Amino acid sequence: MIFTIAQINTIWQNKTATLDKIYLCDDNYMYKGVSNGALTRVLTGNLDNYKAELRKQQLAAEQEEYQQQLTVELLVNQVSELNTKSEIKQVEIDFGNEGLFEKEFTIYDSRILSDTLILASLAYSKPTDKDLDELEMDDLIIKAGVSSEERFNLFITAADGSPLEGKFKINYSIN
Repeated sequence: MIFTIAQINTIWQNKTATLDKIYLCDDNYMYKGVSNGALTRVLTGNLDNYKAELRKQQLAAEQEEYQQQLTVELLVNQVSELNTKSEIKQVEIDFGNEGLFEKEFTIYDSRILSDTLILASLAYSKPTDKDLDELEMDDLIIKAGVSSEERFNLFITAADGSPLEGKFKINYSIN
């Protein structure tokens, strides 16, 4: 229900209704869900202070909503920018049959610049001459770095220090 201040005064003085929350309005503003404590402040002459307090709370809520909207827009723009710059590629590397503990590989890619960032990981994809289930036992440490334009290096070792042999597929993305 919506009451004017005059109606609320009448209700308040005559005790004709008990309301946990009411809607209070005047000529300029409408207050939703005013509690009895707030109503007492309003009826004792603090209407202007109450209006200012409510307006302050409303502005704070609007500012918070605006900040959240800006944050979401910024994240969407960053993801969108990242998606336009990133592309995942796959390369197959070969340790040979000698059982090497580490090896450096040079990967050529025309998109590489001197300030390019590279993210590389072991692909769970069947390499040539190797069963897929063999990859479950291999845990590689892969470090990637740009050596010059149009190429980068992969430094690969086994996480458990065991020798590596055969082929592996490596996924890499460039930013």
